[in-house]
Amino acid sequence: MKKTEINKNKSRKNVLKTVLSKILYIMFLIMVIYNIIFLINSTITKKDYLSIFGISINTMNSDKMKPEIFKNSIIISKTVESNELEVGDNITYVVSNEIITSKIVNIIYKDNEEKYITKYIQTYYPNNEEISINMIIGKEVLSIMGLGFIVKVAQSKIFTLIVLIFLVFKFLYNKEKYIRTKKRRLKKKRFDEI
Repeated sequence: MKKTEINKNKSRKNVLKTVLSKILYIMFLIMVIYNIIFLINSTITKKDYLSIFGISINTMNSDKMKPEIFKNSIIISKTVESNELEVGDNITYVVSNEIITSKIVNIIYKDNEEKYITKYIQTYYPNNEEISINMIIGKEVLSIMGLGFIVKVAQSKIFTLIVLIFLVFKFLYNKEKYIRTKKRRLKKKRFDEI
């Protein structure tokens, strides 16, 4: 192999490493930002899901909504009024501290308000609960298959701890690097004066 070919291969590898490290850094940064927003939001609102400006992000934990929403999908929902909901809409709601996404199959009027009967696509019978508007997180706007794992990781306490440890070490490393650079400059300045 010629030297130019070897240098080109090394250059390509370096570019690939740089691109991959940048992508990983950006993904990590997005997860950190999401985690911080989630922690602030859940602390203030006392809710187990992220909701900002009427948009919420949740995950699908089962295959019960296949083929529309697959397991480990991210579900992006927006807050809606009762007059915006109709039969066939996928909604995300909270029942017994559990976040559920299922399809509206019937709307009834009971106890002076609309109640929504929901059903998973993969089940034969409707769900047991009658859902009121105050239980609904939002109506599904978008689902992205396979990215739910990232949200689960970002919301975990272990990830929060890892992020905090990483940020402390990064701060200490940068501080040490700054001190070493400053010492080198001082030595160089003294050497130049001699």
